[in-house]
Amino acid sequence: MTDNDVAALIAATVQRFGRIDVMVANAGSEGEVLPLTMTDVDSFDATVRANLRSTFLAIKHAGLAMAEHGGAIITMGSVTSEVGVAGIGPYAATKHGIAGLTKVAALELAGSKIRVNAVAPAPIDNAMMQSIEEKAAPGNPGAARAGFSSLIAMRRYGTNEEVANLIAFLASDEASFITGSVYAIDGGFLAA
Repeated sequence: MTDNDVAALIAATVQRFGRIDVMVANAGSEGEVLPLTMTDVDSFDATVRANLRSTFLAIKHAGLAMAEHGGAIITMGSVTSEVGVAGIGPYAATKHGIAGLTKVAALELAGSKIRVNAVAPAPIDNAMMQSIEEKAAPGNPGAARAGFSSLIAMRRYGTNEEVANLIAFLASDEASFITGSVYAIDGGFLAA
């Protein structure tokens, strides 16, 4: 998406609903699963555009739309916002970047009563993880799933619903004094 595409999307939303109170910048493309030395520049750039650039554009335009009345912006990080994971360098780099953008946006937008936080899931049982499993262990994604699950203290993937519950909380008035934070939803992954 371009800057103009996102601006038009936000403008259309405001025109239809009158305002924007919550923006969830749920960008996520895992990219290739390869060592950095084997990752080509076009693949790296595509992952940066899909994850980091799109999150920046969402923050920029939602922040402008919310400036007069406040609101909540929730970005989608990952446990790789905090740690490296071999084989997914471009993805991890973008998720580290999203954590940084979230913190900067929280500082810059607090005066407009806009809260900005990130959600940082561990593996979630969804199509993206299935794609990563297949790329990590072609023909034997179950082995990759077992390996990833073994890194999680709770020994299971999370669910989309569990992540949605955290997002709903951060978007709610119950989270009125929370901004600039990265919330792990990881079954204990980062505790190790």
